[in-house]
Amino acid sequence: MSHKILCAVDGSAHSDRAVQLAAQMARAMGADLFVCTVNVALLSGRAGASYVHAEEEMERILAKAAGVAKTEGVTVTRQAVISARDVAAGVVDHAERNNCDIIVVGTGDRRAISKLILGSAAEEIARRAHCTVVIAR
Repeated sequence: MSHKILCAVDGSAHSDRAVQLAAQMARAMGADLFVCTVNVALLSGRAGASYVHAEEEMERILAKAAGVAKTEGVTVTRQAVISARDVAAGVVDHAERNNCDIIVVGTGDRRAISKLILGSAAEEIARRAHCTVVIAR
């Protein structure tokens, strides 16, 4: 049975830990490792949508994740920049469309104000996902 692990990253130290764990899991299971990052779409008007990050920043985040996986002895099979208005929905949809068996995400910012403003993407991914979700700390 071929397994696919999707690791969602944002360039933070917490997502680096998620990539490490996902790569270790992929190596142990003989699974493919997919890495994605979400560029959040802001309100759009007649001029079209604008996004939080520049394309170059998204590519930098993916390259960093691939480097972390490589230090664990795993090559990332597929990388994707997801454009979505909601991080969790974007990650879960991508996992479903690519038949992923496991989603790995990082978390660790436990400041109350951060959760009130941003919410918890990891928690929302775990709630919505069709598959197993591993949350790395």
